[in-house]
Parts: sequence; C-alpha cells; structure tokens
Amino acid sequence: MRDIKLENMQKSESLVKLAELKALPLHQYMDKETLVWIKENNPFKDTSDTLNGYHKVFDHTINERIINYIPKKEWFLSPHADTIHGYRHILRVTIHSLNLGSSFGDEVQAVAGIAAMVHDLRRKDDKGDQEHGKRAAIWFRNHVGEIEQCCGITLSEQYIQDIYYTILYHEIPYEICEKSDNYKKHKTSVDILKAADALDRYRLPKLKWWIQDSLLRSKTSKKLKRFAFNLVATSEDSYLSGLDSISSVLNSLTALCN
Repeated sequence: MRDIKLENMQKSESLVKLAELKALPLHQYMDKETLVWIKENNPFKDTSDTLNGYHKVFDHTINERIINYIPKKEWFLSPHADTIHGYRHILRVTIHSLNLGSSFGDEVQAVAGIAAMVHDLRRKDDKGDQEHGKRAAIWFRNHVGEIEQCCGITLSEQYIQDIYYTILYHEIPYEICEKSDNYKKHKTSVDILKAADALDRYRLPKLKWWIQDSLLRSKTSKKLKRFAFNLVATSEDSYLSGLDSISSVLNSLTALCN
C-alpha cells in the first residue's frame, strides 16, 4: 500500500516538491512547476550582466558542429531518453564541452565533445546510479565505429584512450581521481567534462545541487554560467511547450547565439 501511495505522489508532484520530500523517482521528467522554481531562483537576474557579449565566452562555430554530436536513441541504456539525464542534458553538456575544449585545440575539443555525448548514455536511472560512467566508457570502446560514423571522425588509439578515461572519470570525485595516474594523463579533458556537466546542474530541483566551483578544477566565468542557466531555462521551456528534446536545445542555442 505504501508503494502505491508513493508512486501516485511521484506522478502528481513536481520534481522540486519531491526533492524537498526526498521522494524523487528513478526516472525524472521536467515539469512546469519545477521550471518556474528554476526561473525564480535565477542567480543572475539581479546583475547588470546582459545576454550581449556571449561571443567573448562562446565559440559560435559550435552552433553548426553540435549536429555531429547527437547520439542515437538506441544508444541509451534506459528507454527514458527525455528525462533530466537524457537528450537535453547530454546535448547541453556537449555544447559546454565543445566550448570549453575550443581553447585547447581541435584534439582536446573532439575528445571532450565525444566524451560528453556518451557520458550518460548508459544510465539506468536519474538517481545516483554508481558506475554509470564505467558502463558508458566500456560501451564507447565497443562502439567506436558507430561513434566515428556519427561524428565524421577517425579516432586514433590515443583518442580512444583519452575519450575512454574522460568518460570513466566524469562521475568520480576528485579526491579519488587525483590518486590515479590515468587521471593525470587525461586531466585536461576530464576537467572539461566535469565542468561542462556541472554547468548543466541548473536543471536540478535543489539549489545545493547547482554548480559549485569548489568541487571543480576547471573554473567557469560568471558570463558562461549565465549562458548555461539561460540554455537550461529556454530549452526546458521549449520542451514543455511541445518541441522534442533535440529541437528544443538546438533552437535555444541558436536563439541565444543570435
């Protein structure tokens, strides 16, 4: 009886309410009430910083490149590809990874972009799901050919190693990562993906889960954080208004860049 009552509550309550009650379900979908709460807690609404000037922190060529970093639906382990760790999250993290990687050159950018595209594909659910990074890294190694075809790139063994360890370490806390020689070898791309993943935490229904610079090694500017917040707000709004997940992110990216 308790399980039935909990299931009914999870269907009727918003994510922000369920988070408050510590009753979030395994599969979590954005809802209007949670999005209103996100917008009301906009950490940038009282600043003089404007949307103008993103060209200083954002590589606009990504607007065209992102089309080559869209995973296929059958690559997802869970059939729930539109949850808060699904398509929209993966695309936004990939956008941030490509952007952060652009200042390190084409190789790092490609590694960060592909790692971001794959990093949450093998999640079972939207909760802790420990070792989802390990599952995704192994899946990547077994599907390199499909990734190459999707992204229009040929991956050397060094690229494959870089991407594998970037995916593997994205979910592992730094206090553990930093004891590993493999993390040290792939530090730049791991730090990029961790920062990009954190930039998309504005979608989560508790303020304490939003991005915290103290937990990162690659810091992000205030203007880039504001860009990330607006990308979350506009794309989630578009999704709830009826657009599919992919179109909602791509259209929002175009709108923000213009």
